[in-house]
Amino acid sequence: MPADLFLGNYAIEAPSEDETTRLLRAQALETPPLDARLNVPPWLAERLIHRYGDATETEIEALAGRAPLDLRVNSLKSSRDDVLGLLTDHGFAATKTPYSPLGLRLSDPVPLKSLPAFGKGLFEIQDEASQIAALLSGVAPRDQVLELCAGAGGKTLALGALMQNKGQIYALDTDKRRLQELKERADRARLTNLQIHRLTLGAEKRADQLYRFNGQMDLVVVDAPCSGSGTWRRNPELRWRLDEEFLAEAVALQRSLLLEAMMLAGPKGRIAYMTCSILGEENEDVIDYALSRNDQWELTDYHRKLGDVGLADLPETASHAPEMLQLTPARHGTDGFFLALLQRCPE
Repeated sequence: MPADLFLGNYAIEAPSEDETTRLLRAQALETPPLDARLNVPPWLAERLIHRYGDATETEIEALAGRAPLDLRVNSLKSSRDDVLGLLTDHGFAATKTPYSPLGLRLSDPVPLKSLPAFGKGLFEIQDEASQIAALLSGVAPRDQVLELCAGAGGKTLALGALMQNKGQIYALDTDKRRLQELKERADRARLTNLQIHRLTLGAEKRADQLYRFNGQMDLVVVDAPCSGSGTWRRNPELRWRLDEEFLAEAVALQRSLLLEAMMLAGPKGRIAYMTCSILGEENEDVIDYALSRNDQWELTDYHRKLGDVGLADLPETASHAPEMLQLTPARHGTDGFFLALLQRCPE
């Protein structure tokens, strides 16, 4: 037994004054306030109620549930039925995802990365929401595609497979470690139409690095850094780490990235803007901001693409803007995820 056990070094930290006030207030009421029931800060509860109205409790309770383990079959190397058979042979109870034609789902966590099929690049772990976003992006073989904030490349790999290794994907990010992980994953997936570029910090250097792409891209994918509020099932601590200052900084970056994407796209270019957020400030509001500052772009209704990519049965969006897709655990059984599609206006 540690000698300092009785010296207070192992004591749980006392609640803050604000936490104590909230606990006493909740205890005094027969029905606790909504922020207490939702287990979110009061300022965030107000935003969620404004966005989801009467469905707020249902939506947020679903984000407290247990997330399934989804994977995306690499269509460059295998098929969904074949991978499903491999998983079944290893004793894993997998089912086909409800909407994505490329996905499989396991209700319990299993050591998938230990399977030979994973090492051979037959599948990647990816939530169905991200798969849906890649399918709806409109990417096609022979496209010139640039992905801002590519990170470790989950969507990059999905886009490359949909392109059938034709055309070119330029995956850009500032994080050297994550780009190295992308390279390793791309090698495993046998993705050959990929160029990886590390962006340096600093506006002037970034502009110089991006200059060669200006006006050249068929599709620009903005997988914007965000609050991560759509991933609370997997990261429940994020709801209490999020504050208004962080959100404001994220929104400023998201706006900047989307305006940047508008310069990179070609004369008939398209943009797929996406976040793993359920907050309107990071989603519809960012789209409205960018469109108000660049009249060369218009919103494309995502419904137009559903049938073409095998998503005809996808339930309606949780967004107040019917042209934009807001996925939520309560409505779609996925992580919370947002997608908006933009098209440069014809001259």
